[in-house]
Amino acid sequence: FSSRVASLVEDVAAHGDHRESLAANTRVVSWLLGADGGETGWLGQKNEDPRVGEKARRALTSLLLDSRTAGRVLQRPGAVPNLLRLCSDRAAPGALPLLDALAAASTSVTALPAPSAGEVSATMSALEEGGDAAHAAWALGCWAAGSDEGHALLVHLNAVALLRQVLEAESSPESLVKQSLEALLRLLERAGGGNEEVQLAFGSCLEPMVALCHRAIKANDSELLSLSARCIGDLLAKGAEGELRGGRSHQVQHLALALCAHPSRDLAVRYAAARSLLALAGQNPKGMNGRVISEGLPKVIEWVLEASAATVISPASSATGVTESIVGKCATDALFALSQHDLPWGAQVERKWLIGLLQGLGDFYDVYAGAEPESPASIEPVFAKELAGSARYAAEKLTQATEAAASTASAPQMPPKDVLQVMKAAAQAAYPTAAATVDDAMANVALLKSLKTVASLVSEDSKAQLWLFNAGAVKLLRRLIRDAEADDEGKVELQLEVSRILAMLSAHAAVQDYLRLRKNMDLLQWLQALSVREDNCELASNARKALLHILPRDSSCSPPVFRDGVHLLLPKSQQHVALAACEPLEGERGGEAASPAPHLPHADVVFIHGLGGGAFDTWRNLHCTWDYSPEEMPLSGCWPSAWLSGDLPEARLLSVGYQTKLSEWEGVALGFQEQARQLVEKLSDAGVGDRPLVFVCHSLGGLLVKEMLVKAAKEGGDDSNARRVLNQCKGVIFYSVPHYGSWIAEAGWNLRMVAAPSKTAQILRPGPYLEELNRQMSAVHKAAGIKVLSFGEGARTPMLNTGVGTITTEVVALESAYPGYGEIVLLSGTDHVNSCKPSRIEEKGYQRTVEFLRKTLEDSAGPQGGGAGGGSRENGGE
Repeated sequence: FSSRVASLVEDVAAHGDHRESLAANTRVVSWLLGADGGETGWLGQKNEDPRVGEKARRALTSLLLDSRTAGRVLQRPGAVPNLLRLCSDRAAPGALPLLDALAAASTSVTALPAPSAGEVSATMSALEEGGDAAHAAWALGCWAAGSDEGHALLVHLNAVALLRQVLEAESSPESLVKQSLEALLRLLERAGGGNEEVQLAFGSCLEPMVALCHRAIKANDSELLSLSARCIGDLLAKGAEGELRGGRSHQVQHLALALCAHPSRDLAVRYAAARSLLALAGQNPKGMNGRVISEGLPKVIEWVLEASAATVISPASSATGVTESIVGKCATDALFALSQHDLPWGAQVERKWLIGLLQGLGDFYDVYAGAEPESPASIEPVFAKELAGSARYAAEKLTQATEAAASTASAPQMPPKDVLQVMKAAAQAAYPTAAATVDDAMANVALLKSLKTVASLVSEDSKAQLWLFNAGAVKLLRRLIRDAEADDEGKVELQLEVSRILAMLSAHAAVQDYLRLRKNMDLLQWLQALSVREDNCELASNARKALLHILPRDSSCSPPVFRDGVHLLLPKSQQHVALAACEPLEGERGGEAASPAPHLPHADVVFIHGLGGGAFDTWRNLHCTWDYSPEEMPLSGCWPSAWLSGDLPEARLLSVGYQTKLSEWEGVALGFQEQARQLVEKLSDAGVGDRPLVFVCHSLGGLLVKEMLVKAAKEGGDDSNARRVLNQCKGVIFYSVPHYGSWIAEAGWNLRMVAAPSKTAQILRPGPYLEELNRQMSAVHKAAGIKVLSFGEGARTPMLNTGVGTITTEVVALESAYPGYGEIVLLSGTDHVNSCKPSRIEEKGYQRTVEFLRKTLEDSAGPQGGGAGGGSRENGGE
């Protein structure tokens, strides 16, 4: 009877049409497996026909070779140990084909349900005996991956120790070693990190893994190297760095350097090397030798840059499941650990990291520079080429300064012989230290300049910003601000650039999620401290913008996003908190000195500077000259912040900074129309266009606003960003705006413009373009009912000190300052530079500005009026 049953089952299993139904019959499958040798399996029955076992093995072979039925068979209770038993006698009929079928099934089945203790014990016995050890190791890995219960049982029954023994044994065949590594990896995947139980179970595996890695490198076995490297990375990630004591620390350091030098591009190899350096820097940093910096550091930086580019463009992964993002994160963590300030090479790591970022940005912009003219790109090739060149130039200068500082720090320098002969002994003794100090200071200056370059390079490109974040920029910035409490000039400049970059990066959701992690709490506290400072407008604005992006908020709202160049003239205003729908900052709620309850602004007033101006500098309440203004820029020195915020509390005050270049010698600049396009997009992101709006402009800034509004009027519909800005624009204030051009641009007065005036500077020349722009703006003014107030300069502007006297000129004539519509006020005694800089709150320029803003915004709240006619002129004033 058993023979007839076996024949029937063999025939059914051989035909694919009924194979799935057969696999679904648990009683039949259990019978084929022989169960546990009991009555339910053929092994437990007295069989006179020896072919029963052969037929059962053949039926199982058919089921295992079919991917539709293999999983069902293997998931049966007792399947694995029984299959191993059926294959144990290689001479038994059908055993070898069944063994091959089991091998084939093992390539597609990676997880199995939780086993019983008996199944695990039987399988571990098979692993120890060595007959079907590779399949036994595979089964252990599948159980580990299949469920938490299976993983816990394997750890409890010391499966890890058994796998370690297999890996340590030099006699273990290659297939068994690799299958055991796979099993160990799956056990590690479910293991919790950092707890004592994990360290006890897995920590002892580190040493054999290091040996296997060296063995793989020597044998040029890429598969073994990939598996053993991944195991090392995961072991260290899960808490085995506690094993880095004594000789093991040196062994891991030696391996890390070997992996760094290995030509393989396998991500698992990079992962293991970076994780090893990270663990060493955390456990025994002072035990690391100089080769880590000279040989390992360049490779880690290279991997960071490649991972960042791949993450933005086309992510990759290795056969062991290591992704570019895993490598990038681990490598940036290693750089962060290696740059500890108490390590002798900490500052050197920071500088080389920044050099790497600059070189990477150069490569990033090379992609744009080589793009076809008709291909879509966020940056035109001509600008990308200049950006790439700027990045490499800054990298070269920082490299030179870094190498000089490292050289004098490691090898004492002495002055030239002729100088040495005239130096006193005390001076000779002090010279090496002084030389090292000077070179280190020069390297810090170069670092600051490089940081400014990085900020400029990514300011207009969101992909470049994400690339910078993925390259670990935030971690590097945390290291650079560790001495941020110092108030010397260099540190303030560093704070400016760091806060600017953080404000840019934090506009992205991925960066926001990262910065909200508890480990970055110190960075948020640093930003909060800067955001309430009143001695530096730009610093406070940068810090507050970053915080407004980062702080938790109501997920149902669409908060404003402040791109680079859009600034908060009153950073501490709770209007920003209300618009961002986030919680008030700690220390700004409750208590007698707390800020008022957040309330939404009723209007926006946006300030836009002119050629060579700045988002804050242009709006000082202190008279300046053409080429001089004080370095200090406190909130009290900026009249919109100090005065207008109190006279117009219901309005949100924003200021826009944009790049202006006088000459092509200063590099390629964006075209005027492109600047206008970028301006409207930045303003829209900041929420401008959601409420009544008035622009306040100086000089070229007025032409930029006109270009933006005229272009918006040409767009159809009301859904575009430009159209929304136009629809909400209720008024424009023009301070010394050359509506018909300035003769000074035509004459090339400024020597920097004589040979090659920039495209922006050429806009100021009288001619058809400005005449047509003004004609179109007049039509927009009338159609949209936009009120206009213009101020004309009433004094000549000092331009050039000849040594004998000062040459003065009228920069914008009154005829050019008056567009032919709206109202104009002549500011007697005030030159072009200071037309927008009232030095006293009583001055006519300021008083008329406040009056115009109040009237315009009050009217916008009521019935709409038409545009003004020809306007009027008013002379006099201060």
